[in-house]
Amino acid sequence: MPDGALQGVKLERDVELGGVRLRVLDWPGHGRPLVYVPDPFTLQPDLAPRIAAAFAPKHRVVRIQPRSDLPYQAQMDDIRRAMQQFGFADTVLLSSGGGACIVLPLASWYPRLVNSVLLIDPCYEPPAHDSLTARSLRDCPPDWERLQGRCRMLTTKSEELVPKLEELL
Repeated sequence: MPDGALQGVKLERDVELGGVRLRVLDWPGHGRPLVYVPDPFTLQPDLAPRIAAAFAPKHRVVRIQPRSDLPYQAQMDDIRRAMQQFGFADTVLLSSGGGACIVLPLASWYPRLVNSVLLIDPCYEPPAHDSLTARSLRDCPPDWERLQGRCRMLTTKSEELVPKLEELL
């Protein structure tokens, strides 16, 4: 299918994984998949449309929204299972803010699934509220330095997103 046929196509769907339903936005494309995981703690602007405008249909762009109020380990596993259900490998993971808490363990523990990571305005500190996700990060925090050392990773500000992502592709 020529790239022009996919230009501007966006699919919205729910993906069911063993009784768990995740909301997925999918811009079809031909190249390496780019999976964006938004910040689970705040209502930041959704960067997925901006990423898709720059890279789809050359690359497939998928936004997977983590389920709220779960331990970060369960959110990471949901994202991993969704990626496997899509048949993704050699993926570029992107996250904003607290999404780093989900994508860094995923990239470190599943290197065959993830090629590289781009963290956009990353935040490693759990918020002060008492959600299960925040408590899991306070009670069982990852070793961020070790995780960062185990994956190909760049960090950037949101306004520099496109050039930094091009470096990883």
